[in-house]
Amino acid sequence: MSFNKKIIILITCILLFTLTLLTVWHFQKSNSQEKLQENQNAIVTIEHDALHDIIFQINPKKLSEKKEILKIKHLPNWSINPSHIITNGLMFVTIPNDNHQIDNPKHNAEIAIIDLMAKHKITIGHDADLMIKPVFDRQNKNIIYRSSLDGKTRIISYNLEKSIKKIIYSINESSPIIPIFVKNDNLFVVYQDHQGSNLMYIDEGKLNQFAKLSSNFTRNWSISPNKEKLLYLEQDIKEDHVSNKIKLLDISSKISIQVNFNETANNELLAIGTSSFNDTHSISFFSPIWASKNSTISFGAAAAKMDSIYPVTTYDLNSKKIALTSKLENGIEMPIAYNSTNKYLLTKNFNIETFPEEKIYVLNTVTQARIGLEAEKYIIYAGWWEK
Repeated sequence: MSFNKKIIILITCILLFTLTLLTVWHFQKSNSQEKLQENQNAIVTIEHDALHDIIFQINPKKLSEKKEILKIKHLPNWSINPSHIITNGLMFVTIPNDNHQIDNPKHNAEIAIIDLMAKHKITIGHDADLMIKPVFDRQNKNIIYRSSLDGKTRIISYNLEKSIKKIIYSINESSPIIPIFVKNDNLFVVYQDHQGSNLMYIDEGKLNQFAKLSSNFTRNWSISPNKEKLLYLEQDIKEDHVSNKIKLLDISSKISIQVNFNETANNELLAIGTSSFNDTHSISFFSPIWASKNSTISFGAAAAKMDSIYPVTTYDLNSKKIALTSKLENGIEMPIAYNSTNKYLLTKNFNIETFPEEKIYVLNTVTQARIGLEAEKYIIYAGWWEK
């Protein structure tokens, strides 16, 4: 064999060996990236006890993988109140821990940031309203919360990057305003009194009317991902009970409408329960939330009686199609939160036999499998940590 042929064979072998190594490396890298991607999401829960609440993280693919993040002490028989949002591993909470106000610590609670990765708490102040969840302005990195002290009502903003607090609204009286969301640097709030419910916005320290939501009280406000529609519940007061209607406000037109299901959808909703009803008005809706899409909502439904079976229902506002997430053996179910891909949905289930106890489930929207979260104590919060 000539010298040239030997060189060619040697080079060919080296190339083949190198190609094999690259293929194996690429495969291992892909697997590692895939495993890393699979582990990006975590469920965050808060379990309540009389003197403290404990924050946990849980692997949604293996619910037995549960790790304690932080234990937060609070006044006896109260609990912390977390915001719905977890951003960049940060959770925002109000904490009842003023020993001078053991009986009613609602107006001087601690406002704090929970760093889930570092497992520690950063205190912003001790002037927050315990029952009002903080709002997060993603664009400007501001935490916004309500403060009601000494007969005054303030809306306060805290900038995460500059660590600066700023009063963006103040009035020398108690005011029933609730921060909801931020759009175009304006904070939108709900103002409720005996005349009904209004959506207002704060601009340069002044409170301005934006749109009428209802002549009744409203609750469970949820802004769409693109911030073009506001979803909420309106109380419908009947002679024998109070039910809730799903309403939708178009931010551009400022027009509020009731979400009406077609006759087929209504009949399907009625057929879900074990009770019989005379009309669709006996159905009450609750806990409406947005899916990642701006046109799909999920909600819970129940009859005037609680001995019914109602799984979470989804509704496409464009196609007008209604669907059940999966079959439910017992109880009434409400949605809590989707993960970013909409593959998993956290739900809350309760029924007449165990009420007021509730159980949290992880629903796989693809396979329809539903698995309950096991906890030693009562779960007061469940949400997604997108790492």
